Formats: sequence, C-alpha cells, structure tokens
Amino acid sequence: NDDSIAIGDIGAGRGNVVYYAWLEYRIASYGWEIDPKFYGLYESLKDTMDGIVKPLRNRVPDDVLIKKEPQVYLEGVRDTGATNFDKCTHFYAFDSRMSPAVRLLIKTSLNNQPTWEYFSSTAGDYTGLKHVDPNPITISVSMRGSGQGFTAHIYKRDLAAMRREKEEMSRKQETSPQPIDFLNSSTVVDVDMNNNNNTEAEPQTTTLLNADESKFNKIALR
Repeated sequence: NDDSIAIGDIGAGRGNVVYYAWLEYRIASYGWEIDPKFYGLYESLKDTMDGIVKPLRNRVPDDVLIKKEPQVYLEGVRDTGATNFDKCTHFYAFDSRMSPAVRLLIKTSLNNQPTWEYFSSTAGDYTGLKHVDPNPITISVSMRGSGQGFTAHIYKRDLAAMRREKEEMSRKQETSPQPIDFLNSSTVVDVDMNNNNNTEAEPQTTTLLNADESKFNKIALR
C-alpha cells in the first residue's frame, strides 16, 4: 500500500510481474512490451482481471487495489524512457536475451530517469549506470512454473549523491559568466584592431541640433 513506490517492468511479457506487485503488495506498476504476441497474452489476462475487478468498482471505488490496477504498454523503452517511465522507483528487466543495443538503451533511459532507486537485471551488464555501486547485489532465483534458474543483479542508486551533483551543476550555471547581448546592452566596447585589447569605453555624449526650437536642445545619446 506504499504510494511512494511504483514498479516498472522492462520487457513485461504477459504482465506477470506487474500483476504480482499489484495483487500481492497493492503497489502501482507499469510495463512495456514490444512483442505483439506477448502483449496479446497480457490483454487476455487483463480482460480476465477486469471481469473480476469490475463488479467491485461501484461498491468500493476508493479501494487501493482498484486505483492501482497495473498497465502494460505495447512499446519499447527509448533513451528518453517510455509511458509513465518517470513514475517508477523500482525497475525489473528479464534482459538476459536482450541485445546489447537494447540494454544500452535501457542504461541510457535509467541514467536519464530521476526517481528510481532499485534496478534488478538478469543480465547484469550495466557498467556506466550513474550513482550506483559497480558491484551489484546478486541473488539466485528460480521460476515457479518451469524451475528455470537465473541470477538477479540488483543495483541500488545513491539518490543523495545524484541530488548533490544536480545542485552543484545548478550552482556552476548560476555563477558562470553570461554572454553579452550586443543588441540590447548599453555597454560600448572599444575594439583595438591592432592589439586585440578590448576595453569598455566611457559613455559618449553627442549634441544634436533641433532646428524647430529657438534654443539648442542637448540630447545625450549613449
């Protein structure tokens, strides 16, 4: 029931992970799948679950379980993320068979995502993830149905270090010299073409003659 946690499953398949997170822990979850066949299995599962949950919506519309029903999207993860990618605090990827190019996209998208804290990968080849221990925690896991075994590599992100780096970058931008706007600035720059010694000149005053007045009007132009 923790509203501060949301699960993201990269390569969600039929949606087992997101539905488990929802039903077992009542946690919001999102998934992304590029294979239409597996996405079709998710839609079948969703239809089944909707048939169970639908009668409850009118009776208990504010129930946590109903409000956090998971969603899988038929799309891949780009370097900028994916739908609802930025909402996730915990990511999971069964990525052992994903290509190096796809895993590179996953790494880039995670580096660009500001809120995640844990990432579990079955491949474990994520050198270059920012603000994480390069040696992830490893856990041996087996699937309930097939009994297939694999190793989960769990990366923990140092959010405090990431925030400090962001604050430091903001301070540097605030204190860095600003370029001169020559179109809007009243500063006159005296350029010496011989020695390239550019200095700020004293403001010059020019006197204009207004012929329509009996006396001269002095108009100072900068």
